[in-house]
Amino acid sequence: MVQQLQGLDLHISEIEQLCTEFSSTIVILDHLAFCKPPLTDQEQLIFSRLLNLSRFPQVSA
Repeated sequence: MVQQLQGLDLHISEIEQLCTEFSSTIVILDHLAFCKPPLTDQEQLIFSRLLNLSRFPQVSA
């Protein structure tokens, strides 16, 4: 279990890799990983990457 309260953008690539390598492990992004609505282009990119994790069937939010 990993509890990530801030800085999710620093770990999205790692989460993607873990989802690929361990496809039977359930991933829960509680409270949508505490992401705030994006206000800048950079925040929009991070939020899009977060939403893109939904391509993995074991990811739930």
